[in-house]
Amino acid sequence: MSNDLETISSILKCEDKPLLEKVLDAITVFDSLDLSEKYHLAFSGGKDSHALLIVFLLWQRIRDVETHNFRLFFADTLIETRLLYELISAIQNSLNTISLEILYSEQSYWFYQFAIGYPVPNWKNRWCTYYLKIKPQDRVKKGGMVITGRHYGESFARDSRLRSKEKGCSTGECGIDKIKSSIDPIINFRNCDVWDLIFYADETILYKGVFNALTATYNNATDEKGSLRMGCIMCPVVSVNTLKADLFRHSFVGIRDILEELRNSKRINSARTKKKGAIYIGDRRIMWQKLNKELLLGLGYITQSEIELISECLESDYSYPKTYTREWIDSEHQRLARQTIYTDLPLFKYAE
Repeated sequence: MSNDLETISSILKCEDKPLLEKVLDAITVFDSLDLSEKYHLAFSGGKDSHALLIVFLLWQRIRDVETHNFRLFFADTLIETRLLYELISAIQNSLNTISLEILYSEQSYWFYQFAIGYPVPNWKNRWCTYYLKIKPQDRVKKGGMVITGRHYGESFARDSRLRSKEKGCSTGECGIDKIKSSIDPIINFRNCDVWDLIFYADETILYKGVFNALTATYNNATDEKGSLRMGCIMCPVVSVNTLKADLFRHSFVGIRDILEELRNSKRINSARTKKKGAIYIGDRRIMWQKLNKELLLGLGYITQSEIELISECLESDYSYPKTYTREWIDSEHQRLARQTIYTDLPLFKYAE
């Protein structure tokens, strides 16, 4: 035990004993793994996944183990910030004992939002994370156990979910909390431990400059409530003020304004739950015309083929989730056509 602490201290050039002990605890989790099994390291490019990668690389070096059954994945939403893409590229170019594999979703965010008509994501319904982040990884992990960088200390709500993760995520929030069965080596780290570890890993375990490169992406990342999430360029879940305060993402506030208009559009009921479901296609057509596709196209956040595909889908009245039958869509369109500004009054509700 003491020899391991000394070795870690020597590699990281760190004398912070409490931090070294937490790192050793995390390495012990890797020691306990059955190396005949397959493992999937989730890498989002954020601070926590960097900390997880550092622990993995330390374990690899200290134990001199064969890790061919470990795979490192980054699920690219294709709408990440330029700074995050730079971080991913830097990691790809600097790793030599494991490669970072890039995964993509079957369709883009814009397709799911406009062509299919899913409701604009909010903190309770982050379907975008499932389709763009989780599902691509599910396709390739093939039964391997997921290893994550989640940990306590980011927020009371997340701590509560982590303490009861075997029950699943009762809030409906997606993200990393959607992974119900996982290995979490740095679970007992706090945000300060994560940042300290990244600082000591700079030019020791990871490439020179990683600390400054990563903190640059979190230039608006802490407040009295804790660490805010890194998000996509126009993330519909964070506040508009958060986007405006970001040095890069404020350029996409106009895109976000369109999504907010779309959020307030008419919706037809879900064929399964009979509650508000997909966005009415007529409103999607209007918002698609308003969307600044030239900006997205010029910066590489959408392709011409995507624009053409979505436009083609929107020409059909039946561009909805697969669970919506043509008969159901027709009946819901008729219901929307009958609606007036008075429909929500008690007398009209009773009449229906």
